[in-house]
Amino acid sequence: MTGIFYDIGKMVKRKELKQKDIAEKLGISNTHISAILKGRCEPSKTLTMLAEIVFGGKPTEHPNKRIEAIVKTLEGMEPDTLQSALVCIEKEERLERLKKMEQGKHVA
Repeated sequence: MTGIFYDIGKMVKRKELKQKDIAEKLGISNTHISAILKGRCEPSKTLTMLAEIVFGGKPTEHPNKRIEAIVKTLEGMEPDTLQSALVCIEKEERLERLKKMEQGKHVA
């Protein structure tokens, strides 16, 4: 685990944040954030960017320029609004993966 989730993990260990609160702010399950913080699961690029926005730091650049534009719009928004926007971003990423699959490209 590196980057923002490493920092979040340290805050959880210091009892500055609770996993439940992190999951709620990011719009994911407590089980999912637990798996990420324990290194059993890799967060998506979008989830990482959202965590960077919500918990501080400058979001890394997303390879999809349409998603990058959405992320720039999200900066400075309240966490509740970000959760709704995450749904839009994830739909965009799914569409991108489907297009690549249709073109016969391997999608991770």
